[in-house]
Amino acid sequence: MKRILLPLLALLALPTNLIASEKVNLTEADVSEISANAMLTGSLLTLCYGLEKGYITKEQRQSMLSYNLSLYNALHKNEAIKKEDQTLVLGKVLNIFPNCFTEVKRDK
Repeated sequence: MKRILLPLLALLALPTNLIASEKVNLTEADVSEISANAMLTGSLLTLCYGLEKGYITKEQRQSMLSYNLSLYNALHKNEAIKKEDQTLVLGKVLNIFPNCFTEVKRDK
């Protein structure tokens, strides 16, 4: 087991060092889109958790969702990938809280 553990740890550490040394050129728009996606993910997770625990109603969730989507649309400037990003974020949230947005139809 010890023979396998050390090479495995070295393997896991190596790609991290290579990636950390690469220079990444992010534009202000890229940072804004990353922030928008993170904000949307956090707000959806919070809404679903609150709904699951009974802290908010479906109507309150809907109202807060509308507000959060308007913030998201203001931050996410790239219209070409906005829908794709929203779909990815919603998919991640539905993997954690599958009953949160029952009105969303999922392909299995």
